[in-house]
Amino acid sequence: MDMEAGAPALPAARWEGLNFLHAKFCEQQNNPSNKKREKKKKKKKNEAERGKRKAQQSEVKKVKTNQTCDI
Repeated sequence: MDMEAGAPALPAARWEGLNFLHAKFCEQQNNPSNKKREKKKKKKKNEAERGKRKAQQSEVKKVKTNQTCDI
């Protein structure tokens, strides 16, 4: 294929389609309800991780308190 100077790499219709998809993507990313959903998901994940850490800490405490001295 021989490209002329200034000729677009993609047909105009394809550029319009890409611009439309990009606009839809940006609209979806900036949607307040999507941001709120992501924030809730992140908060839930952090709470789950915090719960796991607390469970591990309590297991360590149990092991320490259950140790007996044989003197």
